[in-house]
Amino acid sequence: MVFASLFIAVAAYLLGSIPIGYLLVRIFRHQDIRQAGSGNIGATNVLRSGGKVLGAATFLLDVLKGCSAVWLGALLGGLLAALAAITLFALILLISRYVSVASILSAASFPVFAWLFNRVQGGGDRPPLLIAVEIAVVLIIIAKHHQNIRRLLDGTESRFGAHSGVRKTA
Repeated sequence: MVFASLFIAVAAYLLGSIPIGYLLVRIFRHQDIRQAGSGNIGATNVLRSGGKVLGAATFLLDVLKGCSAVWLGALLGGLLAALAAITLFALILLISRYVSVASILSAASFPVFAWLFNRVQGGGDRPPLLIAVEIAVVLIIIAKHHQNIRRLLDGTESRFGAHSGVRKTA
């Protein structure tokens, strides 16, 4: 079980490390998306800085990438927890229109949902390595959103769907 957990964690990490937004903008626009807008390679910045088609493609491919990681996690029984976290993401995005807030809170909720669903299903104790990996992933996601958190605190974070002046850098 420990080796399976480690394999799935590494495979999910590798899937997640594919920079879809960067690759699409580099291939189709011959630009570096990291030099436009917020500098992020995610779908929101690609949508705002690279165009609707590339933004939609980035979103779709990122979702498929995430679904692949969830499918791998489902091998260990994490599918009900992942679906709950994805649902929470959608609800938070719908209510707040902040992609960053939805991402952070849904990621942080995953270990809680995993623990809860394991208890409801009468599962035994979860492997400590699996719990450690889940918590590490949450911390990485929060750390990757440090600029968004700063903008949220400053009141300058853009809401999804809002028109804003896009900052372009060299």
